[in-house]
Amino acid sequence: MPTNAESLALQTYISEVIIATRDGKINWKAVNPTTFVWETGLPQSARIILQRVERFVTYPLPRIGTAPQQMGQKKELVHIFQAFDLKSSVLTLDSSVETQFNDLLSALFDLVQTRLSEKTLDFLKSTLPK
Repeated sequence: MPTNAESLALQTYISEVIIATRDGKINWKAVNPTTFVWETGLPQSARIILQRVERFVTYPLPRIGTAPQQMGQKKELVHIFQAFDLKSSVLTLDSSVETQFNDLLSALFDLVQTRLSEKTLDFLKSTLPK
C-alpha cells in the first residue's frame, strides 16, 4: 500500500494521464469491453492496463429482533491500474483496496471508453459513400 506521499504522486500521475487522454495524446486500445491498454514508446517503453471489474461485496443486513444475522450482497465496480516495463510488473493499484484511487480511475476509464467510442464512430462515418 502506498505511503501518503506516494499516493499523492500517483494521484497526480493519473490526473496527468487523464489530461493527456482528453487531449488525444495517449492512444488507448480496447482489449475487451472492460480492459484498455496503452503501450508507450520512447523514452520509457511500458504497457499500462486499465480494467473495470465488477465484484460482489457481502455485508450484514440490519438485525430484526433476535433473528439470526442475515447477510446481503451488493455489486461494486472497482478499477485496476497496472504498469509494466518490458520485463515485469512495476505497479498494481486495486481500487477495492486503495479506495482513494477509485474516483480518478473511474474518470479515466469513462474517458478512455468515450474516446474509443468516438474513434469507432468516426471510422464508421468515414466508410459511408460521399
